[in-house]
Amino acid sequence: MKILERSDTGWHVDYTCTGWGNGDRGCNSVLRVSKEDLVYYPGVRSESWGGREPAVSFKCPVCDACTDLGTKDWPQNASSLRKVGAAWYKGGYQEDSGDK
Repeated sequence: MKILERSDTGWHVDYTCTGWGNGDRGCNSVLRVSKEDLVYYPGVRSESWGGREPAVSFKCPVCDACTDLGTKDWPQNASSLRKVGAAWYKGGYQEDSGDK
């Protein structure tokens, strides 16, 4: 097999920091987001007020806003990404802490 063009960067997506899904307060910086930059929020199941769908998100290094990716842009096996609770979106980091 002949290599025509080698790519060492792996999976990535170019995304604009919009804050979508998290208050829409992004800075509109265009970022190349890799799988290592993403987190998975498992959501909250609730029949009443307070439920939230699962999300895959990144935090902007320019303005610190969190932006959710649309589900069509999620990498395969998104649920295996680093898991976070709601505190991560507010500036605190808690990995798989049950803080949802």
